[in-house]
Amino acid sequence: MKENKRKAVILILLFSIICFAVIGLVLSIVLPITLSLGIGLILGVVGGFFIWVKATHFALSISKAVPADPIKNANFYNIIEGLCIGAGLPIPDAYVVDSPAINAFSIGTNYNNSCIVFTRGLLDALSIVELEAICAHELSHIKTLDILPATIAVMLFAPIINFLSAEFILGKVLNTTGKESVADKNALFLTRYPPALVSALDKISKSEYVANSSPAISFLWLKPSLNKSGQQSSSNNVSKNYLFERIEALKEL
Repeated sequence: MKENKRKAVILILLFSIICFAVIGLVLSIVLPITLSLGIGLILGVVGGFFIWVKATHFALSISKAVPADPIKNANFYNIIEGLCIGAGLPIPDAYVVDSPAINAFSIGTNYNNSCIVFTRGLLDALSIVELEAICAHELSHIKTLDILPATIAVMLFAPIINFLSAEFILGKVLNTTGKESVADKNALFLTRYPPALVSALDKISKSEYVANSSPAISFLWLKPSLNKSGQQSSSNNVSKNYLFERIEALKEL
C-alpha cells in the first residue's frame, strides 16, 4: 500500500515539475524570470491537485462506463456488498461498460471513491460464483491501493497514449509484475473457491472482443489487449499467455 502511494506521489510530482519548468521557461520570454517561475510553480501545483481529484472521473468517462442499474444488475451489487463486508472495505461504486468483451477493471484514488467496472459481456458470460471471484480480485486491487497509481497514470498518459503501449505502462511505469497473481491469491481468501476464479479467467482469456473504450485505459483492464494504436495485436496474445500462467498457478493451489 505504501509503495502504491509513493508511486502516485512521484507521478504527480514529476507532472508538477515538468509543468513548472515548461511554463516558467515559456513565460520567461515575455515576463521576468522570477515571475515566470512563480506562475509555473503555482500552475504545476494546481495541475497536480486537479489530476489527483479528477482522475477517477476522467477514467470512467473515457471508458464509457455508466452506473450499474441496481435492479438489472442486482447480483453485481449484492456480490460487491457481501465481499466488502468480509474484506472490511467501503462499498465501491459499480459501473458497466456496454461491450461484448469479457473484461473488468477497478479504479480510484482512495477507498471512498473506488469503482469496479464490468463489461456487459462479463456480466452475461459469467456465473454468480465466477462474478464473485472477479469481484474479489478487483477488490484486492482496491484494498492494496494498486488502483491509485494506475488511475493517476490514466490521466497523465492519455494525451500521449498513441506513443506508448499497455505493456510499457504496466511494466516500466507502474511495475505491476506479480501484482495480478497476488490479487488472485488474495481473492481466494474472500471466496475460498479457486475453481470459480480459474473458470472466470479462462473465459476472459478466450474472449476475442475488445472493449469499445479509449486506448488510454487499455492497461487498466484485467486482460490488457490493445497496442499503442488502439488495435488488437500481439499484446492480445501476451495477455492470453499471462492469463494462462495465472490459471495454471491457481490450479496448483
